[in-house]
Amino acid sequence: MNRSGARPDLMPADVEKMAEEVMRLHSRGEVRATALRSSDYYGPGVVGSALGDMVFGNLVAGKKAQISGSALMPHSFAYIEDVGRAAAGRAIHPRRTRERRDDVRVHRAVRG
Repeated sequence: MNRSGARPDLMPADVEKMAEEVMRLHSRGEVRATALRSSDYYGPGVVGSALGDMVFGNLVAGKKAQISGSALMPHSFAYIEDVGRAAAGRAIHPRRTRERRDDVRVHRAVRG
């Protein structure tokens, strides 16, 4: 693992395979699992976040905010504490949260 907690040796296809295997075992009743996916994270303790480092970090340092890609293209960001609450809620109440769609507030950039 690196400083952000990510495993640089895992490719997206590997992660997808693991997720599929866990959900397959869940559907057979061998394990209890739930899936929670979100976009780019920002917030306290998040390292390497495009929004956190390049936007908020630069602004705090008195510099101009920078974004990668087009500022005109919509992009989603997820506040890490919302994601944590949603994950905990799914673990504690899997049936109830499965029906809710608002457990993570996703902030979308809007066209300027």
